Amino acid sequence: MEDIPQQITSLSANLSANDMESARRQAHGIKGAAANMGANALSAAAYELENAAKNGEREATDALLAELQRQFDLLKEMVRREFE
Repeated sequence: MEDIPQQITSLSANLSANDMESARRQAHGIKGAAANMGANALSAAAYELENAAKNGEREATDALLAELQRQFDLLKEMVRREFE
């Protein structure tokens, strides 16, 4: 979970550069990391973004990236509350 913020930053940079293949690979990595943690909503958001990048759907990726970030923020908050 520690490296996901950096991965999201890299993913955003890849999308900004219109490097859809790198964005796809980055989303795929996030999907796997999230699945390994049992973070199903985050994994699903990464899956959707991975597919959009794979299919060259650049216009869809901004909203999907925002959803990915939202799901990560929710996960962070849930973990924070669990350890308070």
